[in-house]
Amino acid sequence: SSRVSPDIDAISDLEKIEVIGWGSGGTVYKAVHRQTGRVYAVKVVRFGDEGVAREAEILRRVGSSEYVVKCVGVSDCGGEPCLVMEYMGYGSLLDVIRRRERLPESVISGVAKSVLKGLRHLHGLRVVHGDIKPSNLLMIDVGGEVKIADFGASRAVGELSAAGAGTCGYMSPERWCGEEEECDGGGYAGDVWSLGIVAMECFAGRFPLAADWVSSLACVDVVVESVVAMGSPEFKSFCRRCLVREWRKRATVDELLLHPFI
Repeated sequence: SSRVSPDIDAISDLEKIEVIGWGSGGTVYKAVHRQTGRVYAVKVVRFGDEGVAREAEILRRVGSSEYVVKCVGVSDCGGEPCLVMEYMGYGSLLDVIRRRERLPESVISGVAKSVLKGLRHLHGLRVVHGDIKPSNLLMIDVGGEVKIADFGASRAVGELSAAGAGTCGYMSPERWCGEEEECDGGGYAGDVWSLGIVAMECFAGRFPLAADWVSSLACVDVVVESVVAMGSPEFKSFCRRCLVREWRKRATVDELLLHPFI
């Protein structure tokens, strides 16, 4: 069989240790290379070859970035396609929020800066991530730097591919209206909205919208003001700029990288 990567001859060389996550359409395992002891993450994709082929193609397009989790190779795990990824030992941002609940603004700033740099890389390659949320942001260290993971809901702008759905609670209003593709240059502004929800979740220590988040969208300005009421002026401004309902008036990635909060 073909090599998985320059460092891995066959998928059988990797021993699965434990389940470390459930991504869009798949299960992620921690695995150890029997010969070298090197640790990898292996995502076994449930939705067959089409989903993994699309995700692998997006990952190939994305290439190498210090703010995006690296795909080492694509293989077959007992009849199911799988992606072999770099292993991120500090877990996800969601794990950190669950352990520590509210995060200090200094950490949230680090998270936001990493995500924005990752999005600048992706959007520059005409890739919309489509599912920015705490469980898809993997910690580089304890200081707040993260890498963007899980491209199961991603798509290349202008290419008609049935990308995964993403996660409802983090979706921008224009995605709910189904007008994203024609209206906002392909969906880039939706990733910015999702980052705003993530920033508020870090600050509040919980998902910030009501259980009925569709009605939350209708009064998102009120929600933002109540959630970040105790935040610094810079943090409040950052969240407000991410969470503008009208996508044309929402801040861009480049604008936010120059924001005083970052």
